[in-house]
Amino acid sequence: MAETTGPNVLSQAEAEQRAAAIGDVAYELDLSLTAGSETYDAEAVVQFSHASPADGAFLDFTGRELHSLVVNGAERPARHERNRLYLAGADLAASNEVRVRYTNEYDHIGA
Repeated sequence: MAETTGPNVLSQAEAEQRAAAIGDVAYELDLSLTAGSETYDAEAVVQFSHASPADGAFLDFTGRELHSLVVNGAERPARHERNRLYLAGADLAASNEVRVRYTNEYDHIGA
């Protein structure tokens, strides 16, 4: 993948490349919200197909703390850089399920 120029930048070329390879995307979110807390815990489940799984992929991830990454049923070490969670091609298949458990701060900017 090309180097990004900012903390959360997806270039047009990267978006086109990802759109060509990734399809049938579904998300499931499980949030644990507590009144008065500065953070929340969550689990995100992402299901997707990949036309070229050996090429790997990345998910956009802006969580504060990553607790676990499970790719297709196997816990994997996380490579988290600049708001991207990289998934190794060796861990992917034509059909995938990725589970990410994390803690994040509440967003107060409405974005």
